[in-house]
Amino acid sequence: MSQKEVDSQLKSARDSLDRLENIVNSTIDQINSQNNLTPIQPIKPLYLTSCKVRDCENSSWYGSHYIRFDVPKECIKILNKKFSNVRGDESWGYYQFSYNTEKSKENYTIILNAIEELDSETDKENIIASQINIHTKEVVMKMLHDIGIPTSKYEYKTSRSRNKESITCAWTYEIQSAFNTYSSNVTSTKNKLIETFDKIYKVDQDKRKEEQNKKQQEIERKENERLLAFMLSKHELDITSDWEDLQSAIIDKNKYLYLAHYLMKNRGDWNDGYSYAETGLSGFIIETAQDQEISDCISDIITTHDDVDGRYFRDCSWSYDALYGIVKEQNSMLYEDYLKVREHVEDY
Repeated sequence: MSQKEVDSQLKSARDSLDRLENIVNSTIDQINSQNNLTPIQPIKPLYLTSCKVRDCENSSWYGSHYIRFDVPKECIKILNKKFSNVRGDESWGYYQFSYNTEKSKENYTIILNAIEELDSETDKENIIASQINIHTKEVVMKMLHDIGIPTSKYEYKTSRSRNKESITCAWTYEIQSAFNTYSSNVTSTKNKLIETFDKIYKVDQDKRKEEQNKKQQEIERKENERLLAFMLSKHELDITSDWEDLQSAIIDKNKYLYLAHYLMKNRGDWNDGYSYAETGLSGFIIETAQDQEISDCISDIITTHDDVDGRYFRDCSWSYDALYGIVKEQNSMLYEDYLKVREHVEDY
């Protein structure tokens, strides 16, 4: 026998011994695992998963509106010993936080962080317990497989099935479900509680703002009604007249105001060309040399500028601002009334 053949047989023998050693070691490990199986470990509930944030309005006990934070009584007892300024109701298992104050948010955050701190230890214990249960389950399933218990069987899936098919045995699900596992969710649960609190708080704040706006609108409505009634009486108009009627009556009292008003309207809207400026100019009676200058300035824009642009009346020599200045000098009270009325008419 050649040296090469001898070496080959020796290598084959060593490989066989290595395989046998692996089998023996695996069997020994399996036996040790089976002999040292750890009982199924319990997964402890987190305090945070039992907490709930909700809005309490018109409570039969307190007759008030507040945010209620339901917390396990055992947890509240622990926290009440830690915090003297933020205390929960140990009998009913909840904290009460008022609306419309930043202190409530601050106190809620303090309690929530404290609960998270308590749960962090439980979270670590649950992770270890889950790892043990997973290992035990794997050992049990392998042991059952090794002794030959089938994990599937051929049978008809339903009473209407024509052919048999491989179906996983029910016992595999039952055994696996007996081993409780755990996935850490402390942070996500806490964040959801924060989001819920913020949402409830915002809804209340929005409601308060809406109610305040309604009150303010009602105050402004009454003030505007009183102002309108006063102005109508001042300018000798019927009580049934509105703001637009009042505005028309005021600008009719001064030709410069009348023209300035319509020039400014044309500045804001030139979809119909210079129609507003033409309306204002039609009521402008020329009585002085200055009146002629004003009329010529506006007429020149209307007749010579083909590119219709209301901004001409803002920038020309006798712009609406210049005309308003004349009105202010002639009759400052009328001009002030005009400005007050203009706020209530959507002309611009």
